Amino acid sequence: YTGRGWRRQDTVVLKPWSANSTVQMGGKAATDDMNIAVFREASDHAFIFLPDGVKTIKRLPYRGLQDGHGDAYFNDSPSRRIRLLMTLDHSRNTFVTLAPPNLHESETRNIPSAVVAWVKTVLGNNHAPNQASMLALREALLQWDYDLNVRLDDDHPIASFIQNRRGHCELFATTLALAARSIGLAARVVNGYYGGEWNETGQFIIMRQQEAHSWTEVWLDGRWQAMDATPPSRWNLSAVRFPAFDDVWESIRLQWYRYVLEFENDDRRAFFNQLIQWFRASLPRLIFWATLLFSVWWAWQLWLQRRSVQRFQWQLRMVDRWLRYHGINRQPWQVIRHLKKPNALDDELWQQWLQDWESQCYHPQHTPWTARKLRGRLKELDAAIKSVHINQ
Repeated sequence: YTGRGWRRQDTVVLKPWSANSTVQMGGKAATDDMNIAVFREASDHAFIFLPDGVKTIKRLPYRGLQDGHGDAYFNDSPSRRIRLLMTLDHSRNTFVTLAPPNLHESETRNIPSAVVAWVKTVLGNNHAPNQASMLALREALLQWDYDLNVRLDDDHPIASFIQNRRGHCELFATTLALAARSIGLAARVVNGYYGGEWNETGQFIIMRQQEAHSWTEVWLDGRWQAMDATPPSRWNLSAVRFPAFDDVWESIRLQWYRYVLEFENDDRRAFFNQLIQWFRASLPRLIFWATLLFSVWWAWQLWLQRRSVQRFQWQLRMVDRWLRYHGINRQPWQVIRHLKKPNALDDELWQQWLQDWESQCYHPQHTPWTARKLRGRLKELDAAIKSVHINQ
């Protein structure tokens, strides 16, 4: 930890893997093992994602290796989509070899004083390096707020996070790791993926970029133990606007991957011949229904867009009237955030109102305010201004 962020340290290579080999992670074969196929999209990194409980990776397509951190990756980043066949243990036991902590994972030189002070408020004078202390620290962080758009002090990001008590997963993981080190435990931040979405149509799990996550590993009782301090509200976020349509589309994509990547030549040829015959017989109906559905979808999108624009316009008119009442005249090209705040209004309250206003305007996961809701929020600001005048 550098004081502002994390820097990856070199580690030893534990297991080099050759191409077309079957990689053994550990554990004996059992009748209740699960065989899965993992389709990995082309990416600019070489990491191999290892689900919990992985025992084997069959016929690894490229050379690769596993290092002391437990990371598995190819020697070079694959430039195309690949398929990995894996065997999983039904109990999700971990068979990945993890090296004991090194000096970097225990150093305390760059731990911010804000972390040390926060640990003392949570644990008091009982700084015992044990699991009970770690659970207490994690529980305290779980009560904070998850926020992807939090504003931080670039020079002191963790101190700013502790003061605001809101932030994204890497801030929670970093704070817990540094807190563990401050009480004498080796700890580190792990980046990976967590969760996933079950596709009912195709009966598979899809991992998206939004499932990228950071958590903490702490050296306890002679092994690395994962601890996640990110609040549960993090998993309520989703970038999928039309889940039902997305399920069908992703299911079609996966079927295509299977037929292209897994079929033998004879099977693939027979499948495509059958597909061509069906397509020729169904082409007129397909064109009709595709045209009809596209027309309905286009009309729906136009209506949604028009409704969104109208809603935003009347919201702006209401806010402009409120601003003019407080002596602020906004020009049509000016963004509300760039205006000066009304006199006698608390800066923190105004910034919170701006954040809520922008979220309901632009964030797809936030419900737009009704006229009643907007009037209520503006009256709250009026009440705060009136309270200041009365106190003065």
